[in-house]
Amino acid sequence: MVSFTVRMRFADEDRHTISDILEKLAAASRQEPGCVSYIPHWVEGDPTTVVIYEQYKDDASLDAHRATSHFQQYAVGGLYQMMRERAVENLTACHLTCTTHLHCNCIAHNSMSIHPVQGTRHSVLNIACLVFLFDSWFESGLTSDTHMRCFDPVRAPFSAKSGVCLLLLSFGLLGPGWVVEPAFAALPHHASHEQHKEIETLEMQWRQAQLSNDVGTMDRLLADDYIGISASGTIETKAEALALRRAGTLHITTLDLNDLKVRIYGDTAVVTSRADLEGTNGTSTISGRYRYTRVYNRRLGQWKIVSFEASHMNDDKDRDKDKH
Repeated sequence: MVSFTVRMRFADEDRHTISDILEKLAAASRQEPGCVSYIPHWVEGDPTTVVIYEQYKDDASLDAHRATSHFQQYAVGGLYQMMRERAVENLTACHLTCTTHLHCNCIAHNSMSIHPVQGTRHSVLNIACLVFLFDSWFESGLTSDTHMRCFDPVRAPFSAKSGVCLLLLSFGLLGPGWVVEPAFAALPHHASHEQHKEIETLEMQWRQAQLSNDVGTMDRLLADDYIGISASGTIETKAEALALRRAGTLHITTLDLNDLKVRIYGDTAVVTSRADLEGTNGTSTISGRYRYTRVYNRRLGQWKIVSFEASHMNDDKDRDKDKH
């Protein structure tokens, strides 16, 4: 599972518009085969801040979400254009210790604060129902002006048999012989080898443009509505990205790409890769190892970069992963 929260701040006068966008984005996202949960919230006492809890089956499902038309329309073309700040917190589920009765379930985020589910001595079935209700498989509409509570008593009958089996299997509570298969899979459309090569070629063109500070090539590759999000959470439009390069503030001397993967969904291509980078931004170093996602959209027969997001890698953790 891939879980995280996104916190965004908007102007107070945009609240009604943002609520409308979130309602449409949440409804469409919950229909995705790989989306487990998508729950937007307004923060109590702060009419300008939204927190979205998102959970996906795996990284491929998250990539598929970012490639959908509703994400491009409502997130990239809507929320990203209006937000003033954005921060992401990745979540890691705590391991449960199974005893005769399960006493709690909790989720911890990367700053290690823990949110236990209140109450004790739930049966295995009720715990399964509790977790699925927490992830809002059965909620409808947009939660408005309330914070996300970690506990809700299970009062409604639960009929998602396959979902319960899958959850119990993940907890190690089903005996041998149980096989649970997902009803759907978020798979990219079949794309030709030439299409993949075309995107890979564009990635190499972008890499070379970064190294040589070729603003003309960057201008050609970036869509007019491009939005980029740096590893520090800074939001950047096309105009801002090009202005930064023209000013000579950003210098990249080394940019090595590894583990490049291309997924194509119709007129949208999602690229994920690892980048080993050396460079400076003004007087600050930006050298390090990064994971990034870049999204292309084909418009009038030409691929354009519409979205980019980078994350700084934890060297020790990711170095161990790369050995396997």
